[in-house]
This record gives sequence, C-alpha cells and structure tokens, in this order.
Amino acid sequence: LACKSGRGGGQTLAPPWYGITPPISEDLPLETDLIQTRKLIECLRSCDIFEDYLEQQHRYVTLESLFKEWLKEMCVEMNVPEIVKDNVGGKVLPFGSYRLGAYSKGADIDILCVGPGFIERKEFFNSFYGKLKAQEVKNIQAVEEAFVPVIKLIYDGIEVDMVIAVVVRKSIPESLNLLDDKLLQDMDKCSIRRFFCFVCLFVCFFFVCLFFTLVIAAEVSVNRTPLCIC
Repeated sequence: LACKSGRGGGQTLAPPWYGITPPISEDLPLETDLIQTRKLIECLRSCDIFEDYLEQQHRYVTLESLFKEWLKEMCVEMNVPEIVKDNVGGKVLPFGSYRLGAYSKGADIDILCVGPGFIERKEFFNSFYGKLKAQEVKNIQAVEEAFVPVIKLIYDGIEVDMVIAVVVRKSIPESLNLLDDKLLQDMDKCSIRRFFCFVCLFVCFFFVCLFFTLVIAAEVSVNRTPLCIC
C-alpha cells in the first residue's frame, strides 16, 4: 500500500497501524504552524478557557492530604508498628487529560491513590469513602462493581474519580518508582488495571514532551536565536 508521506509528496510504503489512525504528517511544524498555535492559545486565554493554576492545585493538595491522613488513621486502627505508621507515606497521582494538561476549566479529574499492602481495598470504599463524605463534597458514590472500582464525587464544583492501587510494600515513599515492573509482583488484578492507566499516561506524557521538544527545536532553527528553557 503506497501513500504520500508529509509535505514532500514522495510515494512510500505505509507501515501497518493496528487499531489506530496513522498520523497525517510526521514533518516538524513550519513557522506558520507555530504562529497559528500561539494565536490559538492566546484566543483560548482571552475566552477564559484555562483554569487558574492555584485553584487546581488546591483541590489536588487537599485530596492528597486526606488520603495520606487516612492511611495513618488505618495504621492506628490496625495496630501496625509505630515505625510503619510514621513512614507509611502514600501517593496521590492525577492521570488522564488533567495530568497531560489537555483540559479546560471545569473538566473532571482522574486520581490514582497508591497505598501499602496491608490496606484492604474494601476499606478504601468504606472508611475512606466515609472520610470524604464528611468533607465538603457532593454526589459522592462508591462504584465497587465497575471493571476498575472507583469513588466518584464532586469537590469544589469539579467532578473527581478516585481509584486505588495496593502495592505489596509496608510503605509508599515519594521516591518510589511506579514504573518498576517488580511492583506488579503479587499485585491483584484490579490494582494492575489501575497501574495500567498511570503507565499509559506516562507514555503519552513522554511523547507530548518529545513533541514540544521538536517544536522548540524547529522554532529555534527557523528564528536562528538561542532559547533558554528553565
């Protein structure tokens, strides 16, 4: 199967694209493309499409602190050693369009909570659900029968979906690399499905970063001016 490749117009054999649509072009953006992109962003900002950074961080930090606080409460309830309680940690990670930054004001938030192995999933949908319900949230519901069980709620006017993955460890430090394949050992199927969402997001995020790196390189090449990225 032959097709045109990019703006050059040469005939090449099209590689197989299983289950997805091939890209229209793999060429780097032209200067006109970069200008149009900047104008589009300016237009969206003038229409107040993007959410204030401090507002979105407030929601995320609040939910993160609630989850970590709940983990410590569970440690006390389960009489785990003091050293384990002090270092239990926990991770709360946004994923999906919110994590990629491809969202507008009022868009929903997908959150992955990562807890240690001694936490049972049912407690997430019971005691943590109760803790969330005591906060200023609306329309909270636990959907345990879903393929990927989730707690759905509305916080500060924003829809939030929270899922949990349990890692067979006594603690979840901030430095824990969630891309380590060893974490999948002895992990239950539901947790693996949730991790799959996060890993897919990481891969997408990598290619987004790669795309913008190429865009910046193209802009520097066109303008022939040095660019400093901090």
